[in-house]
Amino acid sequence: METNSIDIITKFSDDYVPIQIDTYVTRPNISLMTVYECVSFLSSLTDKPNTNDIQVMLDLVVRIYDDQFTKRDLMNGLSSQHGTHALYEQILFVASGKNADIDNDVKKEVEGQEVSSWQDYKSQLNDLIKDMTKDGKDINEVLNLPFIFMMNDLQQETKKVERQESMLDAFL
Repeated sequence: METNSIDIITKFSDDYVPIQIDTYVTRPNISLMTVYECVSFLSSLTDKPNTNDIQVMLDLVVRIYDDQFTKRDLMNGLSSQHGTHALYEQILFVASGKNADIDNDVKKEVEGQEVSSWQDYKSQLNDLIKDMTKDGKDINEVLNLPFIFMMNDLQQETKKVERQESMLDAFL
């Protein structure tokens, strides 16, 4: 499983030169709820983020990193020129599922799914959540599952599918 990292300046000299930079790493298994929140945010994002969008981005990144740092640490520790872009990259990493370790068959099937927007992806996640909860599972249990479990379920379903050489063989 891939992890992501973020560098936050934690100490400055008297001349405001960074003298200490701490690196934080995401946990390898991010919950479905966090992935859903990131996708939901990206689906609602307009061209340029406004102040409220940046506040939401800060909150999301703090949650992505399991409160290893505070929102204030993040606001003070990112450079003003690259801060918004760094936040966006963190959210995009989680939303795109790059942290999920999947085999090539599943990766091809997932990449073969056509998603024209983040809104489409959000709808697909909604359908996945509905499918998982219709058998009586608690919604909170489903949302707190690591996203990798969803990918593993997809991986198992893909392996069950018997591949045929021709269309005729598939129907016989």
